[in-house]
Amino acid sequence: MRGRLWTVQATGVALLALPTLVWAQTAAPIDGTIQQLDACRNITDDSARLACLDKLLAKDSAQAVQQPELQQEPPLQTDVQSQAPAAVQPVAPVQALETDPASDSAAATEDFGSEDLRRQELEETPKSVELTLKEAGETKRGKQYFVFENGQRWRQLPSEVRRLRLPDPAAGTTVRIRRGFLGSHRLSIPGTKRSIKVVRVE
Repeated sequence: MRGRLWTVQATGVALLALPTLVWAQTAAPIDGTIQQLDACRNITDDSARLACLDKLLAKDSAQAVQQPELQQEPPLQTDVQSQAPAAVQPVAPVQALETDPASDSAAATEDFGSEDLRRQELEETPKSVELTLKEAGETKRGKQYFVFENGQRWRQLPSEVRRLRLPDPAAGTTVRIRRGFLGSHRLSIPGTKRSIKVVRVE
């Protein structure tokens, strides 16, 4: 009687633990496990029923130990065309500016010897001129300036430190401007030795 009671208790414990084990193992098919459990419960012999339940528990335990195979996801396919660098457009070569040798030659031919004409013009100009003052004075920087009756304006060079003594009033005074070295000009009063360097500004 005791043995049969223990068998019934063990069977009850196994029956209570089996559903939990079945639901915990997601890898085992649930429908097949329930059918096998019903088959074991329908066995009338206690020893045979217990053996059936033990076999079912051992089978479920073995399946729970086995790890399900992980399904490897296919590698991500990247859009090769979208990642490929944009094609570099070829740059058209810069064409050299075309020159007309004929026109260059014509210009050179036309300008040939023009320095002699400029030299001749300088030789034909007078070495000095005498002009009548209309006005004379000093600039803000202390340099003398001269305005003549013919409209010309001359000014003392900034590098010139000497001063020219003019009568007061200076209007109507005749002065002489002569050409110096390297295109320079000097202004003086006729009959005197003092002169200053000047430049024409108008």
